[in-house]
Amino acid sequence: MVLIFGLLGCLSARGPVPTGTPVPVTTVVTLVNPEAGQPIKPTDTVLGTFQSHFESHGWKLESMTAAGDFHQLGTSKRRAQWLMEHTDEDLAVLIETEARPRSQLGGRFQWVVDASIIVVSEESEPTIRHARFPTTLPHIHQSELDALQAVAPRIAAQAAGQIELHQK
Repeated sequence: MVLIFGLLGCLSARGPVPTGTPVPVTTVVTLVNPEAGQPIKPTDTVLGTFQSHFESHGWKLESMTAAGDFHQLGTSKRRAQWLMEHTDEDLAVLIETEARPRSQLGGRFQWVVDASIIVVSEESEPTIRHARFPTTLPHIHQSELDALQAVAPRIAAQAAGQIELHQK
């Protein structure tokens, strides 16, 4: 029995060890309020979460602000193509999020954040991953930005996995 636990301890998942210079990854993170349909600029704290997670994988997040008409480009694929056209890097990531309140349970407020992670590069077709991240916030006055901040580490982990798959 002890041998099994010892063996399982050796099999723990570890991320890649960064080597050399970090690979720059142009990244756009968007947040939309579904009720108003208006984009909301993510906070520096959210972008910092993505930056630190990317650095642990040997990438350097090059944050890019979406242009005013960015959300009017139609589909996510079209916005990802726009991103690739407007960057000098070989790899770009578009993370589109939408946060909405779900319910109240015992004085806590449940939210759900839907995320689409699109990785594009010059060499291959875009890869797309959709994920839903539930979270609970303690106060009624908290907003979409707070919900995004609460799930940002999980979205960053999904984005890192998507980049690794895209690079293979």
